[in-house]
Amino acid sequence: MNSNKQLPVVEMGDFFSIVFRRWKTVLGAAAVCGAVGAGLGAAAPETYSASAALTVAPLTTSPFAASQQQVNMATEREVMASREVAAIAADTVGNASPEDLMAETSVAAPSGSQVLKVTVKGVDAENTAANANALAEAYLLFRTQGAEDVAHSQIAELERKISDLTAKRTTAPADEAALSSLQDQLVSLRLVGEVPGRVISRATVPVDPASPGLPVVVAGTVAFGLLAGCGLALGRERSHRLKGARE
Repeated sequence: MNSNKQLPVVEMGDFFSIVFRRWKTVLGAAAVCGAVGAGLGAAAPETYSASAALTVAPLTTSPFAASQQQVNMATEREVMASREVAAIAADTVGNASPEDLMAETSVAAPSGSQVLKVTVKGVDAENTAANANALAEAYLLFRTQGAEDVAHSQIAELERKISDLTAKRTTAPADEAALSSLQDQLVSLRLVGEVPGRVISRATVPVDPASPGLPVVVAGTVAFGLLAGCGLALGRERSHRLKGARE
């Protein structure tokens, strides 16, 4: 064997002629990959996606807080995705456990807004929409309950102060002003949680699945098979030429 003989290489100009000569290899790889894709696509269930959107209103239990407050949307996004909210929603819909809802749910908070978008994916279109709406309502209920629980002890303390001041008050302007201030604070605390936000876009039952359909899966795997077949054909051609060069 001549050790100085240059080994052959496959140039770009040879590509189509090689593929044409070894068309059986290329089509065989495409057929195998297409069959695998068809099997996977037929076995995988179709999934649907439904989304609900809601605004988030500031909640405060401090009577002296500013009327216009910003909501920490990163925190509220975590609250929406929490097990506590999922448990409330699960009790409402009755078709999934809290863990199932959490696994199927994603929450987004568009930058610069006070809007949450909750998206649920599942194999049943109607349940998917129902679960997204239930989660939105459950989140608002959870916020209301949380604010009311915090305000409860403060309300009791204010009522005690008002009762004491009313029992011993005089007609002095200072007593009248103090009583009026306490009563205003009490009214504000009793309204806490009444407007935690509102649903601005309810989820509707999706018509088309969110997952790729069988034709798309098959087309993708066939395309991959064609590329793999071309690579295999080139590899075999190069191996054949190297063997000839050594001889």
